[in-house]
Amino acid sequence: MSAINDARTRRKVEGRHDFVLHLFCPDSDCAARQITMRVKEYGATVPDILHCPACRSVLAIEKAYTYNEQVQRDDEYGRSVNRQLYQKKHCRPTGPQAFPASALDPKLPEMVGSPWNN
Repeated sequence: MSAINDARTRRKVEGRHDFVLHLFCPDSDCAARQITMRVKEYGATVPDILHCPACRSVLAIEKAYTYNEQVQRDDEYGRSVNRQLYQKKHCRPTGPQAFPASALDPKLPEMVGSPWNN
């Protein structure tokens, strides 16, 4: 729960009520691996124990991010993927690489409409 408490502290600085939990199911027989949960605490708090939606095992918390931290992570991920796609399509395998501004856009086609892109 310390990851959640740390996110709560950072979240207060941002002035928001929500944060994002990255959880995983430790049950090796479970089909679920990683679960991402956007949590809002408007008068309610996250329970101390969260259960896997697939097998009901107790979930382990991998990381907790504030909403703004998660948006930044998604943007960095989008930029990284777009750079790699551009490089694969347009660049030679060796030598310095230059990217047009469009390759640095964090929005991926499959991310349009994502709940993180508010």
